[in-house]
Amino acid sequence: MRFILFNIKTIVHSDAFLFCCFFSVGLLGYWVFFNSETAPASLKGDYSVYFNDKSNRIIVYSRKSCKYCIKLEAYFVSNHIDYLEKDIGESDFARAEYEQLGGYGTPLVLFRDELIIGFRKELILNKLQNADTNPKLSLSTHTVSPR
Repeated sequence: MRFILFNIKTIVHSDAFLFCCFFSVGLLGYWVFFNSETAPASLKGDYSVYFNDKSNRIIVYSRKSCKYCIKLEAYFVSNHIDYLEKDIGESDFARAEYEQLGGYGTPLVLFRDELIIGFRKELILNKLQNADTNPKLSLSTHTVSPR
């Protein structure tokens, strides 16, 4: 018995054992990092049920404490882009819609056929340029949802 304990202590304190432990932890970390699910940049789909008004073409789910929501708002205002803002921190109705959409994070930019997760300027600009209507409107009408 004493011989077995001596060998286990020797193995545990050897450099090869420590190397194998650190190598295994590294492999596990690599696997977790590259196999974990992350939110996609955008999702295609029919989101027209979220648009009550035909004139709205963009809905933004945001919260006041989100720095990217503030940057997105500044981008839309400076480019005269109409949108409807729904604050998920202030409105239970907006929060429920946000959760129905998956609740990936804020801002959540919703078009009738695509959901863009986060402030992804390139995706939003591409979507606006490919839209049938002019993305730069003469007046900026930022509307906050009353619900």
